[in-house]
Amino acid sequence: MNSQVEIFVGNMNGVGTNQMHSSSTRMDTAKAVEMITRNSRERAKYDYKDGLGWVASMIINLLRWRWRALSSKIELSKEELYRVVASGDPKIFACYRLNMLQQFAQGNTVLHVAVQHKQKKMAEAILEREPSLLCGSNWDSDTPLHIAARTGCLTIAASLLSGSRIRTSEEVEAGQRLVEMLNKEGDTALHDAINNGHLEVFQFLLESNPQLTLIENQAGESPLFLAVDKGFFDIAGEILQSPGMSPSIKGRDSMNALHAAIIRFGKGRQLNGVKERFLLKGFPNTTEGHLETKIEAIMEKLIKKCPSAMLEVDKFGRTPLHYAAYFGRGEVAELLLKVDNNPGYIADLEGVSALHIAAKNGHVNFIEKLFEYCPDTWALLDKKGMTALHAAVESGQQRVVEYFLEIPRLDCVINRKDEQGNTPLHLAAIHGNPDILVKLTNDRRVDRSAINKEGFTAMDIIRSNTKLTILEKDYLFEWSLCVTGSLPRSLKQEVSRTNAEALHSTGEIDVAGRDGRSIRVGRYMDDIDVVVAILIAAVTFQAALQTPGGYEQNDFHKGMAVLVKQFAFNVFVIADSLAFALASASVFVHFWSFIEESPTVVTNLRRYARFMTNISIAGMVIAFAAGATVVLTPSRLLYTFTVVCCACFFLGPIILFLRIMRTMFKSVFSGTLKKWWSLRRDTENDARRAYVEHIIEGRSPTNLGNV
Repeated sequence: MNSQVEIFVGNMNGVGTNQMHSSSTRMDTAKAVEMITRNSRERAKYDYKDGLGWVASMIINLLRWRWRALSSKIELSKEELYRVVASGDPKIFACYRLNMLQQFAQGNTVLHVAVQHKQKKMAEAILEREPSLLCGSNWDSDTPLHIAARTGCLTIAASLLSGSRIRTSEEVEAGQRLVEMLNKEGDTALHDAINNGHLEVFQFLLESNPQLTLIENQAGESPLFLAVDKGFFDIAGEILQSPGMSPSIKGRDSMNALHAAIIRFGKGRQLNGVKERFLLKGFPNTTEGHLETKIEAIMEKLIKKCPSAMLEVDKFGRTPLHYAAYFGRGEVAELLLKVDNNPGYIADLEGVSALHIAAKNGHVNFIEKLFEYCPDTWALLDKKGMTALHAAVESGQQRVVEYFLEIPRLDCVINRKDEQGNTPLHLAAIHGNPDILVKLTNDRRVDRSAINKEGFTAMDIIRSNTKLTILEKDYLFEWSLCVTGSLPRSLKQEVSRTNAEALHSTGEIDVAGRDGRSIRVGRYMDDIDVVVAILIAAVTFQAALQTPGGYEQNDFHKGMAVLVKQFAFNVFVIADSLAFALASASVFVHFWSFIEESPTVVTNLRRYARFMTNISIAGMVIAFAAGATVVLTPSRLLYTFTVVCCACFFLGPIILFLRIMRTMFKSVFSGTLKKWWSLRRDTENDARRAYVEHIIEGRSPTNLGNV
């Protein structure tokens, strides 16, 4: 029997195989299978009597089914292969022949495509048939695990990672484990999970390898820095709480995670009503208050775990305290300085300290905290030799200037000169800030006779400064400077004094307007405006008493205007009343400006007065036209001539009126409202902060105002 089996097997391996090979070269697969089946059936009949027929029959049926299945499969094109892999049905392996090594756009493999479309079963089926794709990368060096972390698919990431653990080290590039592999940007899968805020995937990857928190990408960004920078503070908290080695805190541009936390904390005030939760995909229920609490907790953990982070500087030489000063976060300054006050004395590459930045941006609350822990920082100078007071004056921060002037120990910085020899008073004159000029000149400690390296005093600069209007200059000279002691001229100014007096003697002064054009301003412009307003008020008052058409003489309506029911008469009364009211208001505003102290307010008041005088002139013309129309209606020629003349009068004033309105709303109302709103917002923030501090300290929050 053994010999018969050998003969059968030999025939199957020999004749059957040879016939299959020859048939495959000349005919299709179905015919080849039929030939093998017929040949094998004859052998089975011959050996059936010896008990081997049933074995041969079973093998024949198996071969027949297998070859029929193979002959029925279709090889898919590249486009069809992408669609069936993205569909995620693993049954396609039984119906189609798939090219597992096919590459798609950006060098993605079939495993990349399955992971991108979150097809877990398809990814597992592909790995089962082609395990080498597990560590395959596309043109961006992204592995399938990078894609899984980016899309946030935890189940696929777990399947891929479990598959990587059974691979040999030779099958992973450079001997690294899959979870540690880097893409083109130097990111691990953990970086991608953090970048996209996928908390669950992050937790899984961190648990698989806690040392991933030490890896930095090509931009120098550590996982902790990315988590803080992106605003995913739950992820950052878990990194800081992870056991083992301290995580890397490095970030781009030589920053660290503490820099990023303070910047994120500071930007919370600049959202302008847009809730932070719209910026944080991973935390849709996070409110702004809850967010600040999270950031404060992260900063405390960072300082506790990495105290050196407070002293590290970025590529600009700025510490985290510099950014806290920029955003005016006094609570952050207290958090940092109570641990170590050295950051308060560190200057950046331009020699600018945190105090300079806070003064330049008008953050008095930050300066107070800084002086509390670093009381001698007022003496710090930048590379231009400027103190923080110079910076405040240069930026027009009046509140900071007032704060410096209120502190007695800062007397020595009030007259400190920079490298150009300019005192804060010089800078105020150069930048044309009249309010700060008044504050400085009203302080007796300020040296008003100081001369800079160009040989000019503050008076010289004020006289030649085109940013100041003639009204502001007059106020500074006649009120503030004369009351506190006049500013002496320098030698250079004395040389040109004769020419200046000659110019003033003509009754006109050449002043550069705010739009850069030179205008001729009358020396007695305000006096003339007052006279004009008084004349208009008198004329319109008299016109109201002597109405066109006269008065009724009968007993019933005696004393009433005769033409009161005519439309033109009503226009006359309205225009005349408007002209009288505005002219009277103009006179009142002029008187008010004489007792006002602030030069900015004086300038604005006189602008309002001139504006009202111009409108009253227009009202007077309208009243004249309406009154003439009432009495000249029977004569169409005179009526038309009067209306046309009055209409021509308004062509010029209308253009002037539009320009005045544009200038007034742009330079007066806009600036005044901005200053008022900024002052109110800062006051409310200070009040709220004081209220919270009283509540925390357990004291009664009385007398704090309406917070």
